[in-house]
Amino acid sequence: MKTPQRTETLSPPSDSKLEASFLGAMLLEKSGLQAGMSLFRSNHEVFYEDKHQYIFQAICKLYNVGQAVDILTVTHQLKADGRLDQVGGPHYVAQLTFSVNGAANLQTHGVFLMELYSKRKMADVARRILAKAYTPTYDAHQLISDSYTEMNTLHDVLQIKRPKFVWELLDETVDKIEYAAQQPGGLTGVTSGLTTVDRITGGWQAPDLIIVAARPSMGKTTWALYMARAAASAGLPGIFFSLEMSDVQLITKMIGTVTSYSTSRLTRGDFRGGLDEARTIRPKAEPLRHLPMLIDQTPGLSIGEFRAKATKLKAEHNIRWIVVDYLQLMTGARNGGSREQEVASISRALKEVAKELNVPVLALSQLSRDVAKRDGDKEPVLSDLRESGSIEQDADVVAFVHRPEYYKIMEDSMGVSTANTTKIIFAKHRNGPLEDVVLFSDLRYGRYEDMNQAPAALEYSSSTRFVGAAAPSAPDDDQDPF
Repeated sequence: MKTPQRTETLSPPSDSKLEASFLGAMLLEKSGLQAGMSLFRSNHEVFYEDKHQYIFQAICKLYNVGQAVDILTVTHQLKADGRLDQVGGPHYVAQLTFSVNGAANLQTHGVFLMELYSKRKMADVARRILAKAYTPTYDAHQLISDSYTEMNTLHDVLQIKRPKFVWELLDETVDKIEYAAQQPGGLTGVTSGLTTVDRITGGWQAPDLIIVAARPSMGKTTWALYMARAAASAGLPGIFFSLEMSDVQLITKMIGTVTSYSTSRLTRGDFRGGLDEARTIRPKAEPLRHLPMLIDQTPGLSIGEFRAKATKLKAEHNIRWIVVDYLQLMTGARNGGSREQEVASISRALKEVAKELNVPVLALSQLSRDVAKRDGDKEPVLSDLRESGSIEQDADVVAFVHRPEYYKIMEDSMGVSTANTTKIIFAKHRNGPLEDVVLFSDLRYGRYEDMNQAPAALEYSSSTRFVGAAAPSAPDDDQDPF
């Protein structure tokens, strides 16, 4: 087997003179010191030469405890650290200031040093990937995931951000307010396809982490799939990560929604008209063909692989939303800790991805069995979130999906029938109201409607719930598990 040839003849990307000049400006001028500390955030590895790293570390120590930073104090700090001789003595520290022309271009010089540092880090990543690639026992899929994850971290190196004055942010913020005023119904985010939900949220907002939580059979996957299809139908590309159901099962559900056949009947091929009727499915499902929606069915998806895939899709397809079904099936960083700590690492990572990619991440979550054991209306509360209180902490929105009918509660407290309804309970909403929304729903076909539109639009009847839609060939009483 051939082994990779080492190509170490090239010098690592660096600029010794620029490093020296930058340090000199930090020693000579207060503005240079402040600019340097803001740019590099105590990261001494931005400097390639060891002596420059030692000098920068000395500067950081003085700066962080509020002491003066100049040639004399830095020299004294280097001596205390035992590094003075290694940098070339007091003469070299003083010499750094000789070539300084001022701090006017320090921002530009700092960005250039960061770029050189990024290239060195990229070379380090490449060497690690190469070493793994030539390890016979290393899994190929894990290698790809590791590679994406490591390369994505390099983007953070060049994210040079600084605090901003209010006046710098004011115009941008007012522009967003004026934009919102021009949108029908105040819809500024990713639509849910439901007017009553969008009225509360303004659409799912970036970079929010939205937790959709429910007990089994409440329809959380069905509702998430409905909203994903609505967003894609509005021209907003996105990705649905399905850790439980296969991609074919999800597409079958979507076909059922647009053709008025239950998932169960489509799976069994239960058609009164036989093959001839089955052949009518393809043209009826044609509207789904052009949806800008991707489906990933990786079981046991790790948070690192999720981050890598999402970043790649953002770059390639400019995805505008992400759905994860569901959070507890992902694998996170446990490091010998408890399951709660692992789930906490997953929820934090989901929020970080939402911020990094500036998209809403809608993550489905299970609830504890305490809901079913509870007396009364059995409506969930935040403490029912399963396995980790950090889910509540990390989430910007927590929406519970609740069907009283499932618990044989056939009327609400006002005596109104709960048949064919789903209640969306906004239990946490960082930037909006805490309200409940009751939706007309038929889980057999994965359909949801605003209550004020359901009777007129759907002509509801007891025998066939969607008379106004393309009706199935025979009464369909199957109740698919959702």
